[in-house]
Amino acid sequence: MEGLSNTADGVEEIRKAIRLQIKYGADQIKFAATGGVFSEAGSAEGMQYSPKEMRAIVDEAHLWGKRVAAHAHGTQGIKTAVEAGVDSIEHGSLIDEEGIEMMKKRGTYLIPTIFAADAVEIYGKDWNLPESILARGRSINKENVKTTERQSRRVSRLGSDQTPPYFPTE
Repeated sequence: MEGLSNTADGVEEIRKAIRLQIKYGADQIKFAATGGVFSEAGSAEGMQYSPKEMRAIVDEAHLWGKRVAAHAHGTQGIKTAVEAGVDSIEHGSLIDEEGIEMMKKRGTYLIPTIFAADAVEIYGKDWNLPESILARGRSINKENVKTTERQSRRVSRLGSDQTPPYFPTE
């Protein structure tokens, strides 16, 4: 196994990848339900797995007693991950009212990552990020600011992002 991540396509590959991660000590499983700010191909809104694949991720991880976090910015990816039974949504930048209600009903945690979006704006040029990614970061950050207050008042389980070691803390 190389690194901390896997690429898996289809239900059987997904189940095998999760078992491998658990074999090597994973305490939880996190997957990309949608693209991200740093995704060079596609968009932050596009789904990365089908509903069937997301259910397989959740089912296999839960079978082993592991929690599942879904990286998700886009509305449809958030809703599909919540329907699949994830324990938390990381980011949730473009969530709509229906998604908020789904999370509340199912008790899904929301982990908005406000600092990460700000960091792209503040440090993006220093990191030599392409203008296309900087523009996407600004766009998502604008939406994130609008939705974070709405999310935090409505979702019953809310977490917080922590400062990753690659962001300056001074």
